[in-house]
Amino acid sequence: MARHDVHLSADTETATRVGARRGRPMVLTVEAGVMAPGRSCLPGERERRVADPGGATPVSAVPRGLCGMISGMDHLPTTEAAVTVLKELAERYGREIRVSHDIGADQTSRRTAAGVGVVTDPDGSLPHEALVEFGGLPRLSVRLFPEDDALIDVEGVECPDIPRDDVPAFLRSLFDGLAYVKARRFLPGYFLIVPLPGDRTHKEYVPVIALTPWLSSRVR
Repeated sequence: MARHDVHLSADTETATRVGARRGRPMVLTVEAGVMAPGRSCLPGERERRVADPGGATPVSAVPRGLCGMISGMDHLPTTEAAVTVLKELAERYGREIRVSHDIGADQTSRRTAAGVGVVTDPDGSLPHEALVEFGGLPRLSVRLFPEDDALIDVEGVECPDIPRDDVPAFLRSLFDGLAYVKARRFLPGYFLIVPLPGDRTHKEYVPVIALTPWLSSRVR
């Protein structure tokens, strides 16, 4: 399995419900006390994601103890699938959300939205862009494109060419407080650093003039 993170839940019911969002769930019991040494954990509001699941992790199929839902990078084949996941994230983190759809390849800002003869996406929806705006801080919007990428705006800082499958992990890093701003000494400036699964990060330049109070609070 090409998985990057292990999502841990305190009970079987929660693990099953979370896993069912990605198809048929497989719930494993994890001996968390044995697994913890040497592993780095990224805390979430309602779950704990183990960022480094490598090595031999003691597990069993018996639903007891701490149940782990193996859940890595989301696969989002269409704009509509991505919107559905972002709505779930908004609910999980208590964020208001507003979604605007530009339906049809002829109404998107990119004319390559659909190939010759293509009528619908694999899930039956029309190829289209969607703009997803979140309430609260940081100020955040996501423009989803039909070509499997997205433009994420964080406090006015545009992060282009984000693979659609990385969008949920990108937002979780922001909502969980894992993203930070790194100061550059030579030619003063800053970079927004957003951790992603698989020991990856997205780095975006932030001009000094664009440093908002929220970005300033994340400077390291």
